[in-house]
Amino acid sequence: MTDTEQEFKPLLYFAYGSNMSLEVMSKLEGNFKPIDSFQLFDFRLAFTRKKQKSGKGAADIIPSKGNKVWGVLYEIDYLCQKALDKKEGLGRAYERIEVDVTRRGQSLQAYTYTVIEKHFPELHPGDDYLQTMVTGAVQNKLPKAYVNFLEAIRQNVEGQEFRSGFFATSTQDRSMARGISLVKLSTEWVKEFPNNRLVSVQRNNKSVLAAIAHDSSINPKECELDQSIRNVLGINGKRLSYGQTIVLMSTDIKNRKFRLFSPRTLVLSVLRPPLADSEKQICVLHPNNIKLLGIEEGDYIRITTCSFNENREVQKNTLVRRVYGGSQNTVHYYGEHVEYPSIQNLYVDYDGRQVLDIHRDHLKTAVLIEPAIGRLFLSKILYYGIAIFLSFIALIDPINDVADQMNAHPLFATVISVGIATLASLTVVVYDIRSKIHY
Repeated sequence: MTDTEQEFKPLLYFAYGSNMSLEVMSKLEGNFKPIDSFQLFDFRLAFTRKKQKSGKGAADIIPSKGNKVWGVLYEIDYLCQKALDKKEGLGRAYERIEVDVTRRGQSLQAYTYTVIEKHFPELHPGDDYLQTMVTGAVQNKLPKAYVNFLEAIRQNVEGQEFRSGFFATSTQDRSMARGISLVKLSTEWVKEFPNNRLVSVQRNNKSVLAAIAHDSSINPKECELDQSIRNVLGINGKRLSYGQTIVLMSTDIKNRKFRLFSPRTLVLSVLRPPLADSEKQICVLHPNNIKLLGIEEGDYIRITTCSFNENREVQKNTLVRRVYGGSQNTVHYYGEHVEYPSIQNLYVDYDGRQVLDIHRDHLKTAVLIEPAIGRLFLSKILYYGIAIFLSFIALIDPINDVADQMNAHPLFATVISVGIATLASLTVVVYDIRSKIHY
């Protein structure tokens, strides 16, 4: 094809960075026409281009299985392509690649640009650059979830670490979870994040405690997060596939691995209860969550959260409270009528929130919830112990007969009866609790 023929052949160009803005494209020589918003699968948005003058970052796309990048598909002419090549520093900063972009089942082949020498860690591109991206995304009607994702990137403060941490993906195998919310990392991180300690998972000033497991098949730059963790951190659903980052911080909090019990845990956000339940010194859970924990209303739960001291060290806060299913079906809450209790939340009284170091500005803090096994054990052993002990009183006479034949001490029958009653009650209690709460 001659240069003359190329000049008249329309080209499809996929823009994912500042070139999504119509104002930016209008400054280029040549003609362009936005077709629609399209998505590019198995790539993620990154900022690996280091600008020579400012040292700030610029947008790039990196292969990443399961992720996707939204952008704008343009129809451009030859002159516009030449102008784009010059603007993007073709051969020096960026190179052209062919990609398949998709929209409502329609797949088209287009070209786009990707950074040649990628800089890691990623670089903050500056607020103006990100604002241009957001403006272009809104102009071309990209999905709201993706616009929110770009807005969230803007919240990163210049001068601080940018998009540090791990890229979040969904958990593929929970066999190592043993009932507790799980984070899975590459085996390269065993020393930094041992599996006998809990880890603090952090995003946008929210944090939650979770257990750690390791898998050699996981990319060292990624981590797998359980759905419960993703829910409270706000990276569930579509947001997960855009390349969300989280920060992990090691703690000294032991991962309690019960030999007899591996209770199911929940990760929920804390809210204050409505007035009807605000001064009862109880916790309110949705009835379905109470059943999921394997307990009943009136039983005790253990609530654990983490906060940070002045040195940014993680400290553990624990509260044990009775749990109930709430007293109302709907309440006027945060300016609107909502279901109460919500299945997404745990409602904690004022005194309990103080113990957990959750203040007014930190409502919706994520907490780890599990049955209070010690309290359950004591409540069950009293009930079963009395019943079984009374039934074994009837065995004292037969055991006395055996003692007489053995010339044993007169207290022999009493000691044996008490021992059998105690052992039997412990066995029944352990079996009963394990059958209800074991994961």
